[in-house]
Amino acid sequence: MSRYLKVAPYKKRKLRSGEWIIISSSGDPLIIDDYALHILCKKEVNPDLFDLPFINVLKESGFLVENCNRHSIPEEPTSFKFKLFSLFTLVIGITSFLGAIYCLFNEGLPFSTSIDLLITEPFIGILSLVMFSTLTTFLHEGMHLIYSNSLIQDNKFKINMTKAIATVSMTHVWTWSILGRIVAILSGICLDLFFLFSLLVFSQRMYFEYTSLFESVLITRIAWQFRVQNKTDIRLFLELISDDPFLFEQNTVPIKIMTLLGFLVNIFIILIWLVPLVNY
Repeated sequence: MSRYLKVAPYKKRKLRSGEWIIISSSGDPLIIDDYALHILCKKEVNPDLFDLPFINVLKESGFLVENCNRHSIPEEPTSFKFKLFSLFTLVIGITSFLGAIYCLFNEGLPFSTSIDLLITEPFIGILSLVMFSTLTTFLHEGMHLIYSNSLIQDNKFKINMTKAIATVSMTHVWTWSILGRIVAILSGICLDLFFLFSLLVFSQRMYFEYTSLFESVLITRIAWQFRVQNKTDIRLFLELISDDPFLFEQNTVPIKIMTLLGFLVNIFIILIWLVPLVNY
C-alpha cells in the first residue's frame, strides 16, 4: 500500500476552454479537468487509486508532496491604487510606443551613430553600453517584481551570468485577472518604451553623444522580446491573451508563422548593428 501524498498549496483559475489552470509553489502550471481538480481539493491523496502517469505529473509539478511546505504563492493585489497604477503603466507604455515610432520615423535609427561612437571611443563606449544595459535590465525586471507582487518572494529573481540576463518567475500570474496578468508581463517593456521615448525627445532638444547608444540598447532589448520562439515577455503575453500556457507547443499554421517572425526578428537585430558597421 502506498503512502498518502499531501496536496501542496496551489492557486487555480478556469480557462475559456472550461479546463482549469493550477499553479503550485514550484511555479509550474498545469491544465486539468474538473475531475482532477476535485482530487486536489482533498488534503491527502492515495496514489494507488489513480493512474501512475497522472500521479507522476502531479508530483513532478509540485502538487503532490510527501512533506507539505508552506511557501506562499503571490496573490494579485486588489487595491484601487494598484489597479490605477497598473492602468497608468499601460497608458504610459502605449503612449511611449506611439511616440517612439513617430520619432524614429522622422529621425531614423540611431545605430550608425552608435557604431561611430563605439569605434572612435571603444573603451568609454563599451563601458557606457554595459552599464546602461545592466541598469535598465534590472529596472525592467524590477517592474516585473513589483507588478507580479513578487518583491518578498524567494527565488523569483534569477541572474544568469553566462548569458548576462536577469529573469523573474511570473507563472503564478496565470491565476490572476486579465488586467493583472497583462500588466505583470508588459510592465518591463512599458518602462523600456518610456525610457526610449524620453531619450528620443531629449536628443531632439539637447546634444549628448551617448544618447544614440542608449537608444540603440533599448531598441535592441524591445525587439529582443519579439523573439517568440524563445521564452520572452511577448511570447508569454500571447499565451496569456489566448488563455493557453502551451500555445507555442501546438503545430498549427498561425504558430509556425509567429515562430518564423520570431526568427526574422533575430535577423533584424543582427542587421541593425551589422549594416552600419559594414558601412563605417
